[in-house]
Amino acid sequence: MTDKELLKKIRNSADAVEIPESLSPENIHKTLDISSIKANPKHNWHIYPIQRTISAAAVLLFCLLLSIVSSKISPNTDSSIETAQRNSSEHEFLMEESIQILDTSQATAEDSLVIAPKQDAGTLYTVAKSYDEVYTYLAALYEEETRYVTSGAILESEEDPPAGDYIAVEESAAESLMEDVSISKSAANSSLKYSTTNLQTYGVDESDRIKTDGKYIYTATDSKVRITDVTNEKLTPVGTITPNSSATDRILEIYVDNGKLLLITQHYETSMEDSSATYSSEDIAYTDMCVDIGYSINTKCQTMLYTYDITNPEKPTLKGTFIQDGSYYTSRKIGNILYLFTNQEVYTNVAYKEGKNGIIPCINNTTIPYENIYLSEQGNAGLVLSSINLQTPSEIVDNVMILHNYVDIYVGPDSIYLYNTDYAQPNSLTEIAGFSMENGFFNAIGAASVPGEILDTFAIHESNRCLRILTTSYDDDYLESNNLYLLDENMKLTGSLTDIATGEIIYSARYFGDTVYFVTYKNTDPLFVVDISDPASPKMLAELKITGFSEYLHFWGEDKLLGIGYETDPDTNETLGLKLAMFDISNPTKPEVLYTTVLTDYFYSPALYDYKCILADASANLIGFVGEYENEDYTSTYDYFLFSWENDEFIQKMKLPLSDNINHNYLRGIYIQDTFYIASTEEIRSFNRKDNYNEIDHLILK
Repeated sequence: MTDKELLKKIRNSADAVEIPESLSPENIHKTLDISSIKANPKHNWHIYPIQRTISAAAVLLFCLLLSIVSSKISPNTDSSIETAQRNSSEHEFLMEESIQILDTSQATAEDSLVIAPKQDAGTLYTVAKSYDEVYTYLAALYEEETRYVTSGAILESEEDPPAGDYIAVEESAAESLMEDVSISKSAANSSLKYSTTNLQTYGVDESDRIKTDGKYIYTATDSKVRITDVTNEKLTPVGTITPNSSATDRILEIYVDNGKLLLITQHYETSMEDSSATYSSEDIAYTDMCVDIGYSINTKCQTMLYTYDITNPEKPTLKGTFIQDGSYYTSRKIGNILYLFTNQEVYTNVAYKEGKNGIIPCINNTTIPYENIYLSEQGNAGLVLSSINLQTPSEIVDNVMILHNYVDIYVGPDSIYLYNTDYAQPNSLTEIAGFSMENGFFNAIGAASVPGEILDTFAIHESNRCLRILTTSYDDDYLESNNLYLLDENMKLTGSLTDIATGEIIYSARYFGDTVYFVTYKNTDPLFVVDISDPASPKMLAELKITGFSEYLHFWGEDKLLGIGYETDPDTNETLGLKLAMFDISNPTKPEVLYTTVLTDYFYSPALYDYKCILADASANLIGFVGEYENEDYTSTYDYFLFSWENDEFIQKMKLPLSDNINHNYLRGIYIQDTFYIASTEEIRSFNRKDNYNEIDHLILK
């Protein structure tokens, strides 16, 4: 008898074995007492105690199967069994079969993990109990919206929580986060020093159009990625990556790290469908929008992740492809795990899909499980989250879908926070839901609400699993004021400061350890400093007023704070130009302005609204960004500015005129050792840092 014949016989015999009641999935879970884990989340229940129990049961069952089968086959097959066990692929197959019988849900063979059931994020997002609940929920929303469109009625929630009512709910444990001081640091490869993408959170990488690994510059256009060798003071094209995609597909952003290039594209699939069967006579009657009933062209939007090995940049090799329904929202990379966020319309699908097929998004052509879907009170759009281990870049680690109206995303080293402003509440509320993402697995931590809205990307920040939030709120007369709220690891309010800078709004913020700095503006630019070392009692330390305001703050070492924004006339509020300001924060109770520089008549910079456009690196002593200048004939010209901080003042190192033919929003300043590069998707220029920034080379990207 061959090994394969033996394995087939073992499998057939195993199928006939009646599993003892004690080893049923229900009793296994009872033995593990999953309910106690849910009720006591602070214990940071991992997988290892559970893993040992499951593994022991698996071994027991496997031995039971073998003993039963061995009584039914010839004794001469013993050597064949040993041979089969030595065959790694077939042995793994047997073990997979045994583990599947034990219903370890989404556990992976590599990690041997048992995934805890998804928890509710308070009452804000609740886990679906079945697909039918999801379909019923979406159908009810569609029906309600239909009544709204046809009658013009204003929808109101049944019960509105009062402003200032904080909701803190069920939480799950997670390890403490690293302290995020949001300081840009140079990457180092032995003695090789080069700049990296400016990030919101230190340790959480972000995608961009232009990246470098210190030896090559990678530039992504809509259709290809160009690889340029920058060694030997020359710009030499060495390779191109063009994904195997359709004509309508578009490259969005890339990551480069540890010999891998991750390429994110927007993919479209178009098909023709017979839509006549999907509309009832009532559908056609209630709206005049359905004027063309019959065949319709349907375009499906998907986000693709291609992973390439670029250890030999001249010959990149594709190592994995990952596909997720929905339009690309954002992504983050922490260590070897990539987190991918897409938006998928599911609410409108109810109207156009016959039955239930096709409503729930898919990842790698597999429908998201209902137990991974979060419902909200009125959410009609789907935010799809997935995690991918880059060691196996075609496989899913975990995924969830969250039905919402609209959310912004903040990602820390171990947690994801979704937040949105509910304007239906008195004076508006910011609703926040936290999700842990330990080892790439998602689960809810809890939810909370705070008055006001978050106006700046850097106004929300997490440290040691505690959340800090700056909001701007409005009274009944629309008078602005600002607030600081501190939440603990369970998302419960611990302390706050309210009614700060009445009549002004927050323009920029930054957190440094136990101190928060933020700027408000109306006629002057107050820099506020708050001590948050005691979460129950934050204290205002200082308020420094200067003209203009900073749209972006960046720590410059440990005792200075760089501000980039606008100078304004304090009497007329007229914008006078772009402004750089350096603050001395060595004594947080007495911040001082060390120096300011105004670029007169430069009225805009993409750096003020996209922090990735800024080069701000204290270790290299470089500050770079694009400025837009208004000419007398109201046309615009663009210049790239590069400054250093020397002897307590800004020193201009470069003012380079830029062509109108390049996309200034994707232009990046990069340094590698003693060479400075200005790179766009259309061209790369290199300059000698040691020779007064004289130009070395110029490459037009074709």
